[in-house]
Amino acid sequence: MRRRVAFFLAIFLALATFPNAAHAAERKFQSEGCHAKVSATLQIKEANTWKDVIAAQGWETISTCPAGNPYQPWAMANLAIGSLIRWHVYAPGSWDWYSIETYVQEVFDESSYGPVTPPQVIKAADYPYVAALARASIFADQPVVSNSQKITYLFETGVPTENQNMIKESAENFLSRFGNILDYSGTPIGILAYSSITGGLNLAKSFDVNDSNFHADMQRTFANQVDPAKVPTVGMGGFSAGYKRFIVIEAPYFKTSDPNLPTYPADPVVATHELAHEVQASINKGTNMRNPVWLCEGGAQVIGASMSVYLGKDYWAAGGRDQWAKRIPANRTIEDLKVMEVETSSLSRKDQNLSEYTTGAALAEYLIAWGGFKNSLVVNQVAYKLRNPDSMGTFQKAFKIVYGQTLDEFYSQALPYVNYVSTNWKTENATSSEASAFISARLGADKASVEAKAAAEKAAAELKAKQDAEAKVAAEKAATELKAKQDAEAKAAAESKAAAESKAAADKAAAKAAALKKTTIICIKGKLIKKVTAVKPLCPAGYKKKRK
Repeated sequence: MRRRVAFFLAIFLALATFPNAAHAAERKFQSEGCHAKVSATLQIKEANTWKDVIAAQGWETISTCPAGNPYQPWAMANLAIGSLIRWHVYAPGSWDWYSIETYVQEVFDESSYGPVTPPQVIKAADYPYVAALARASIFADQPVVSNSQKITYLFETGVPTENQNMIKESAENFLSRFGNILDYSGTPIGILAYSSITGGLNLAKSFDVNDSNFHADMQRTFANQVDPAKVPTVGMGGFSAGYKRFIVIEAPYFKTSDPNLPTYPADPVVATHELAHEVQASINKGTNMRNPVWLCEGGAQVIGASMSVYLGKDYWAAGGRDQWAKRIPANRTIEDLKVMEVETSSLSRKDQNLSEYTTGAALAEYLIAWGGFKNSLVVNQVAYKLRNPDSMGTFQKAFKIVYGQTLDEFYSQALPYVNYVSTNWKTENATSSEASAFISARLGADKASVEAKAAAEKAAAELKAKQDAEAKVAAEKAATELKAKQDAEAKAAAESKAAAESKAAADKAAAKAAALKKTTIICIKGKLIKKVTAVKPLCPAGYKKKRK
């Protein structure tokens, strides 16, 4: 489940309300270093050639520079995001100096977001409904929509058909809501399932046969997975390589005693958890913001559980949420929450409960319920735009911009809920009237009704599809029966006609035969007697036919 940072994907899907222009707009570009007031030109690289853009329009005095050369040149320009630029400072005919080459970055104007009023605190009495609210917020912000995102499946021989179908069903269900976010690059997502380390590794390398760095990455990562040859009953586990939009799932066996149940209740969540990481990366040009880790992994737990399904059955509770909620240690502290902000090794953990996946999931669940699902993505989008993606300081600044309060204030507010979940982990009350009223009050009646409407439309569509299918089967059956009856009648008619024609032919043949039959007559002349045999016998001249 560990997420790799994506390095090379480059098309941005805007989810937030702040602008995302193709150009930086007219803005100030200033050189670094300390210079005398000579000549300076801003340059851009086009087709491997440096070209002048604009000469310096002014010289900024820098207090930290020496008195002999205290200036930095600047100019106003409108350059495309991603353009490679540098400054050329020179004394004509004497010397030249070039600055470090840098890319034009998008600048996030904090004021464009506007003042934010912190969301209303969730009362302890409503804690039983927070999980349902978080899930409803995900569904309300990501309704079912059509999309063109494609998935390439690679299944190693030996992966049970049930596991293959489970992965496909989970992935397609996920795309029905998140395909619009994932479909930002035109690149298919690769999902690989393997039953052996060697087979999985070879199949992974085939996903991009020419990328040696990717092959080395897969070699290292597969070496750290549980080997089904040594642990034959290992359940599903997964990891992803975001820079390739590539997901890997270990799926060596399936409990064949009951094909309607997965090996472990949490198995349907694996594919959706990893796809949730793809969503987190897709909002930032393919870069997944790992820090805070509790939001990266915990958020994927909440999203993955909400979207998990197998054979049409919802695995949100027993298969998804309950699997991490029941492993949260009691009496968590603010320090326990802060520990999950950055990566920790298994040896340095205060507990062995995979905190970012358990405690972190409860924290992410509260954040989504409290501030809305979309904002849980937007906060990382703002952090990315602040240009220091690995800094918790940057995330803290982004958090204040999006939610209107500090991260520490949020921790203090959310901690009681985390500890509530540790002792009340079983998912209940999700469909109670109290939960529905609470969700409507938090999301707003209109927004809360979106999912209900979608569910009703889905049920109506399924009913219509069922009715259409039944009608089609009935029509096909009736058509088959009618055709069989018509065929039988046609056969009978044909047989009757053939019999009549056969009798007529026989009669005709008999008549013909009768017509050609020879007869014998006796002819007499006085005492002379002659027998004449012919078809139409006649007595010779002078003879008379003897009468019988």
